[in-house]
Amino acid sequence: MTPLGLDTAVATGILTAMWFAVVIRIVVGGWQGITLPARMPAWWPLGEAAWRGQRRATYVVIPFSGSFIVTAWLALANSHGLVPPIVPVLSSGVVLILMFIMLSITLFNRPRFAVPRGMWSERGAIEGRFSPEKKRP
Repeated sequence: MTPLGLDTAVATGILTAMWFAVVIRIVVGGWQGITLPARMPAWWPLGEAAWRGQRRATYVVIPFSGSFIVTAWLALANSHGLVPPIVPVLSSGVVLILMFIMLSITLFNRPRFAVPRGMWSERGAIEGRFSPEKKRP
């Protein structure tokens, strides 16, 4: 097995620096410093429901991206024999759990504890597509 190279380390280092820049912005300005604007920008390709869902999932994006970066570093360390193979696998499990929570917030606005309090009353992307008057009896 060939160990991961310098290009992987550089890419992971850049992601780490970007993540720390966002975390510093949160520490200095609070969550409002990274909250996405209410209006969907013209460049967003996934539609308004996905934009609102991404806004609701803001609190989960930071731990998700952090665990993704930790997993990348652990995979790099594993390829050089510094950690056992089970460690990056377990870290990948954390990434998958957080990705499931983000998707759940986007589609259903659940679990509420991970959604900013002011957005609890919003409907998820799935709930918003099917209004009560369209339901069959």
